Amino acid sequence: MPVKHPRHDTDIEQFANDLAGRWKQGDGIEPWLRTMEPELSRKVRTERWSWESVARALNAAGIQYRTSRPWTGVSLLQKITSVRYEDRKRARRKSVDTRDISAWEPPAPVSIPPAGTEFAIPDGELAFKPATLTGHGGRTAAETRAPPRQEPALVRSPAIDVDAILARFTGSK
Repeated sequence: MPVKHPRHDTDIEQFANDLAGRWKQGDGIEPWLRTMEPELSRKVRTERWSWESVARALNAAGIQYRTSRPWTGVSLLQKITSVRYEDRKRARRKSVDTRDISAWEPPAPVSIPPAGTEFAIPDGELAFKPATLTGHGGRTAAETRAPPRQEPALVRSPAIDVDAILARFTGSK
């Protein structure tokens, strides 16, 4: 990588005048840097400017935050890096949004059963298939089968003698 030489004051003043012409008092620093980032980066990459020299030009042009803190090469590079990151994030989000919109298809229409249709489950058939764990210490398929269904034995309820119950309540027995 070529060595970045410090710029003379005349170069700094010329660049500061150029930047001052593009800056309007009240502009936001970040939106302005977002528009100027390609040019500032080109100066650093191809014209061998250092970020310190670009920061000096910004200070000479009066382009600062409201705090009036002067730019340094490090603070400018951090801000430019932040702007680049936000732009990449915005572009990524935009590409995902447009990709999702172009691939979106309306859902298939749901068919509605005719009125009076009942969906009965036949006797002995489950409405769902239970999950089974097989292998690796789990139960085998034979162990997970339900035992054959047996009808419960019919138990007759005891006959109720209404007269005996009434006699107990009335105390006549």
